[in-house]
Amino acid sequence: MFLAKKWGILIKKGSEGLVFTSLEIPRDYYYTREEIIMFFKKKTSDNEYAVLKNEVMRQYNNLQQTNIVNPHMLRDAWGDLCEKAKTAYKFSKKYIDTEGDIDIFTSIRDEAKEKNKYYMFKAEEVDYISQVLECKNSYEQYEDEMHNVETLNDTVDWYNKWNKLYVDVEKLYRQKGKFENSNYDRSALENVHYGVMYYYGFYLYRLSCEDVYKNRSQELLRKFDCVKEAIKVTDAYKGAEDEFKYQLLRGNIYFSSGDYHYEYLKSLGEEPKQAIDKLLSERYKAYNELRALESAPNDKLPSFFTPVELFVYKGAVNALYSYLLYNKKDYGRAHDFVEREVNKYEFFVKLKMFPADFTNTMKGELLNFKKGVFGWKYTGN
Repeated sequence: MFLAKKWGILIKKGSEGLVFTSLEIPRDYYYTREEIIMFFKKKTSDNEYAVLKNEVMRQYNNLQQTNIVNPHMLRDAWGDLCEKAKTAYKFSKKYIDTEGDIDIFTSIRDEAKEKNKYYMFKAEEVDYISQVLECKNSYEQYEDEMHNVETLNDTVDWYNKWNKLYVDVEKLYRQKGKFENSNYDRSALENVHYGVMYYYGFYLYRLSCEDVYKNRSQELLRKFDCVKEAIKVTDAYKGAEDEFKYQLLRGNIYFSSGDYHYEYLKSLGEEPKQAIDKLLSERYKAYNELRALESAPNDKLPSFFTPVELFVYKGAVNALYSYLLYNKKDYGRAHDFVEREVNKYEFFVKLKMFPADFTNTMKGELLNFKKGVFGWKYTGN
């Protein structure tokens, strides 16, 4: 009786509101107590529910006996079943004659959810391993082409290739923790990671050595972007199999960065001291990388067969020699460094594995040193 009264009051109030707005209220707007109870009473299941239930059970039984091994297909199948089981579970709670199905669909839904999660990871794992292998193959192909000296002239083309591969490899390298228990060649990913880092850093540096814009200020800003990115890319070289070649590359980059900063600050009319301070700061960073050359063994000497490393090596020798000679003014170290380098080259020049012209240039530099009472003096320009 209370329910009927309460409902009647609500309807009456609603009716009054509608009358107030000059609308007529139909007679059948009023509901009896019996009609209200029937409205909230559970119904028996219909054919739509029966079809859904049969489909869920059929799909579940098929998956229990399937011969499918493809994780992508199993991921999708269990995911589809999970969604259907969720729907069936909701319907089973709605009808009066399906209470016995609630536990069944709860169990199927939970199992499907777990299996979907499991095969989702397995599918990602398969994709990850496939992508590692693809990057490894691309790296080996590119590295093989690096033996051709012409690659030094195709700067933009090779920059684009190494840039794309670098982005792909770095993405995989950041995900390696997720797949640490997976069965794949981790050392291959490490080697590719460091190798791509080196070559991409090199072509960024090489790009900075070229001129693109006629406007010098605009061109210098472009060069800054290149060397800045090259330093950032090669910053994580620690742990590489051959750290020495990364040090030489970074030394070249820092040395060039100093020259670009000096010229740019002068063009802006900055005080000479500010420009010189920036130049010296960058050159000191270069020196910290390049001083490894002074104690490098002969087997670190590149050859014509590795033109990229040879290009970097020659630049590094010139940069370190220039720093010792003009910045530190340590003529003894500068002389001894060049003398060791020349002696190192002689054997490889005879084998035609190292450029004779570069060796002759270094020999010519030695003629500018004179031994005095207080040590070596430099008589060149």
